[in-house]
Amino acid sequence: MNVALINGSSKLGQENNSKILLNFFEQKLIPHNTIFNYAVNKNPLNEEQIRELFTMDVIVIAFPLYCDAPPSHLVKMMIQIEDYSKNNTISKNLHVYIIANNGFYEGKQNEIALEIMKNWCDRAGFIYGQGIGHGAGEMLPYIKNVPLGHGPLKNLGKALDEIIKNINNKQRGENIFISPNFPYMLWRFMATNVFWNRRAKKNGISKKDIMRKL
Repeated sequence: MNVALINGSSKLGQENNSKILLNFFEQKLIPHNTIFNYAVNKNPLNEEQIRELFTMDVIVIAFPLYCDAPPSHLVKMMIQIEDYSKNNTISKNLHVYIIANNGFYEGKQNEIALEIMKNWCDRAGFIYGQGIGHGAGEMLPYIKNVPLGHGPLKNLGKALDEIIKNINNKQRGENIFISPNFPYMLWRFMATNVFWNRRAKKNGISKKDIMRKL
């Protein structure tokens, strides 16, 4: 089976959460699948790449949540693919699966984005298979070496097991929303002090500046 993995992160060329999730996903795929990797950033896909996507059996798209939706550069790619689908007489028996991640703890924050992806599949004539909404995405770089399915990655391992099973059988499934197996209050403390405040300081923004904006 030919499987296309599309990384919809804007942080291409550096470590990003979508790539980490796709790496975990690839670990679960059965060996005889052929993997094709695509990266979507500022540059649109060329026509050859779009044609190649339509030879796939399955497309898996991973992306970060931007204002409850897929990022704009990914939406641009989706429009390209949809237009090509409508303007060419080709087989559209493509199954599409989604892995979305967001910075909030709750994976259900991705619900609207997964609904957008499902509506796009309907418009383009594809089969929406299933989606995973992963919360606390910014934890992933810190726990990526934990064995999948264990510790804070226990829920992710179970979700990937289910979606991989459906992919191998070309079946549909209900969307899955998960948070890491990690105490919420500890995550909140670490996200605020280790990640958000540190990143704000790096960009010249103080805690007072943040509070004023709120």
